[in-house]
Amino acid sequence: MNRKTFWLLTLFEGGLGVVAFIILCLTHRPIPLLGSTGPSAWAWGIIGALLTYVALASGLRFWPYLQRKLTGHIQQLRQLFMPLTVLQFALMATLAGLGEELLFRVLLQSWLDSWMPISLAIIFSSLIFAAMHWLSLTYFILTLIMSIAFGLVYHATQSYVLVATWHGLYDFIALVVLTRQAHWLLPTTSR
Repeated sequence: MNRKTFWLLTLFEGGLGVVAFIILCLTHRPIPLLGSTGPSAWAWGIIGALLTYVALASGLRFWPYLQRKLTGHIQQLRQLFMPLTVLQFALMATLAGLGEELLFRVLLQSWLDSWMPISLAIIFSSLIFAAMHWLSLTYFILTLIMSIAFGLVYHATQSYVLVATWHGLYDFIALVVLTRQAHWLLPTTSR
């Protein structure tokens, strides 16, 4: 990934949050920061990110079907993100967590919840989230599952900080491992 592509992708992620924030302000919708989790929202977000990453890495490492389905994507993403620094990963992941969760959970899921059952609001917002991350059917399904988990936790806690921390930290861990320690995911991947 060259410098221009990095900045375009990073600005896009941040732009999602700006657009969502403007719409939330114009529609007078609240942005519940800590929700029912209070100051421990960051801690719960960190725990969620670590557990999610361990679950996915374990699935990749020990489930041959998942390995076969995702190996090509992992190698493509690895090549794409390899030139970036850890600081660039941190910036990109932070903006992805903040922007995407503000858009998909705080704005879209909450708006859908105002005129349909919460279960459908979570499913529809998660389908759109997963579609925007499409690489293949398998990747879509994994992203959909993760998005549904974000949606359920957001609904239960009303904590934007929790889901944004969870999402951003997960992305950061995934990018660092993908580019620096890919053999942790796929034993056949070279260092």
